[in-house]
Amino acid sequence: MDNRSVFDAATAPSCARSRSGAIAVTATPAGLPTSIVIDDAELRRDPDRLAMQILQLCRQAALVAGVRLREELSHTGFDADALAVAGLPTVDELAGAERAADLAKL
Repeated sequence: MDNRSVFDAATAPSCARSRSGAIAVTATPAGLPTSIVIDDAELRRDPDRLAMQILQLCRQAALVAGVRLREELSHTGFDADALAVAGLPTVDELAGAERAADLAKL
């Protein structure tokens, strides 16, 4: 098992962007934002809706990090049962969250 690659997967920040690309959030694997980039036009939006979209992108970035860790652990020999117990998100869960965000039209 390559402990360094697992450590990198567990600690590396992830990025999520709005569908339009006007908002980009980089967050820790726990979903804490480390960088937020917002196009000027987005700053004229309703602040509550903008905040909701930023939080949603933080959650998506955390899901991306979880999927990355799941894949790395899988490559290092963890079986499906161990990954299920770990509670790490799947690619399907990430896709579902992205679809839900698109439908919410924040």
